[in-house]
Amino acid sequence: MSSQMQRAAVSVPANIAEGSGRPSYADFARFLGIALGSLSEVDYYTLMAKDLGYIDTATADGLSPCIADLHRMMTRFRATVIDR
Repeated sequence: MSSQMQRAAVSVPANIAEGSGRPSYADFARFLGIALGSLSEVDYYTLMAKDLGYIDTATADGLSPCIADLHRMMTRFRATVIDR
């Protein structure tokens, strides 16, 4: 699970970077959507790690608002890119 969480976490900025280099806003928006999916994976793995006792509640509860903030920012950014 640790490896999957790391891959998902690395995938978020990697997809944003890849999308930013694409020639159209539609392509960029698609890669932002993929990044959002990876962020959702990170959120899930955080909850699962807490439930399985791999991380303590304080750590998971500290990560959850950060993940939620990133999700909101990325969703707004994607909407802006789509509107172009």
